Amino acid sequence: MFLEEIERTANVFKSIVREKFVRVFSHLDCDGICAAAIIFKVLLRLKANFSITFLKQLRKDWVEKLEIKPNEVYVFLDFGSGQLDYLDKIFEKTQLFIIDHHFPKEVKHFNLFHLNPLLFKEEGFCASVLSYWFAKFLDRKNVDLIEAALIGAIGDVMEEGWKLKGEIEEMVKEAEELGKIKVTKGIRIYGKNKPLHIALAQTYDPFIPGVTGSESNAVQFLAEAGIELSKDGRIRTLKELSLEEQKNLATAIILERLKNNLENSEDIFGNVYILKNFPSQLNDAREIATILNGCARLEKPNLGVLFLNKNFDLIDELLNVCEDYKQILRESLIKVKESLVEEGYFAYFINHEIKDTVLGTLTSILLNSLGKKLILGLTLSDGQIKISGRTNTNINLKELIVNTLEEMRCGEGGGHAKAAGAYIPIGKEKEFVEKFKVKYYEKAKG
Repeated sequence: MFLEEIERTANVFKSIVREKFVRVFSHLDCDGICAAAIIFKVLLRLKANFSITFLKQLRKDWVEKLEIKPNEVYVFLDFGSGQLDYLDKIFEKTQLFIIDHHFPKEVKHFNLFHLNPLLFKEEGFCASVLSYWFAKFLDRKNVDLIEAALIGAIGDVMEEGWKLKGEIEEMVKEAEELGKIKVTKGIRIYGKNKPLHIALAQTYDPFIPGVTGSESNAVQFLAEAGIELSKDGRIRTLKELSLEEQKNLATAIILERLKNNLENSEDIFGNVYILKNFPSQLNDAREIATILNGCARLEKPNLGVLFLNKNFDLIDELLNVCEDYKQILRESLIKVKESLVEEGYFAYFINHEIKDTVLGTLTSILLNSLGKKLILGLTLSDGQIKISGRTNTNINLKELIVNTLEEMRCGEGGGHAKAAGAYIPIGKEKEFVEKFKVKYYEKAKG
């Protein structure tokens, strides 16, 4: 049923795309960049006239300012489903295509083409994977865009135990058959080409207590794990470790995390997805996803779109963006710790000095490093307060946030069960946190 709807929508899109200007709007994150990269190539191949714009959030006040033209087609990637209550009226006189996987508002009109698996009671997809399927139905030769879909899936945390799951696992097999990817085993640390101790000191996912943030402690940690830092007078890289050494390092990291009561410590070693047609200095799908997140957070998504379309001369620029991103994270973590409030397994911070584009990453790092069950972060963003939350419990975080907003009668919220967020008016921060805490503790007790 859902695949039939994708095919129908692709046929409609193909019939009108050469006649009208196509305006694409995509979410500013890894999944949104990958989805946009796929649609970018599709539109080039269709010889369409188009533009692509990235947005942090699809806000009602921003959409209402758009000049809607009947001779244009509008495409929303990785958002739009949850905003249909107002998009419906604004776009009722022109074609609107939505490719999204967030919880949808069930709205229908003649010009709306809405691709969301949740409408068909299917789960486990992201916008880049949906965009890839859409592209395949437009033209079978678009199978060469499968790498961007897999990177987007990894970036959207669609793995389970370090293995892509469900339909996405089938895509991995398809990519292997196409000669696009090789699946190996390895350690989950960013920076395969960096000196070993530096890579460990700079890793926040997974957070290594006492090692993350300290190169000297990383050197000592390696020695205690029985792993040689240098060989033949040269500092080794992660890439140069044997499989046995990687397993030993993974074991040492797991034990250190367990010692500090941190969860998910077993997900250190597992599948590594190597993109065979990408240059050796940047061919690990997970590392590319990390870099694309950096591009999003520093608001340079076009770099990612071009790189995914095989503009490999941008590698140095991409790596520099990632280093800048990690530096901002390090500085932001210092600021956050000054304003962090810890209450048992719950913690939150309100800090207007934090860059809004790294807020979600910071809450994820804190959840992984503090041993908490739920983290909330609040900062300034475009004249509003942005809220980002992360949890590792079975409590539905999105529902908690939305219910809190409904009680406050203000703001917009959305996301997923374990990662969600919202925007509220300035001055409402403390009220939100207090009302949210009441609801959280009620759920936690229940």
